[in-house]
Amino acid sequence: MTSKELIAALQKEDPEGNLEVCVENKDIYFVEYKQAYWDGRLQRLIHDPDLKNKGYSIIGGKVTSRGMKLELHVMGIEDIIMDNPDVPIDLSELEERDRQEWEKCIAEWRQEVKDIIKEVNDKYEKAEWVIQDLRDRRNSNDL
Repeated sequence: MTSKELIAALQKEDPEGNLEVCVENKDIYFVEYKQAYWDGRLQRLIHDPDLKNKGYSIIGGKVTSRGMKLELHVMGIEDIIMDNPDVPIDLSELEERDRQEWEKCIAEWRQEVKDIIKEVNDKYEKAEWVIQDLRDRRNSNDL
């Protein structure tokens, strides 16, 4: 889909332009213009023009490294928790059952990140101790 086709489809579905846009329920964080070969090759779908916008129209595919592309970068709740395990998450618009499920997932993600941070910090502290020990040995041999 070209950017022109995407804009037209968005305007058709939301003429006033007020709806949130997502990709697989994740927010679009930013759009990036780059060469088609960057970060893997561009995968394009080939559509039957007589069937496009009338149902399933895909009749093939194409992989290319030529030209330019616009890449939509998305982030979801798990992604932002991975960056900051204490980031506040508002679940106030969810029904009780959904809220409880999300609270459980969020708690698991937060704990996973905190465990990773602890493991990295422990390894870093051990590495610092080893480096200091090597420095001490080197300095004592230099006397």
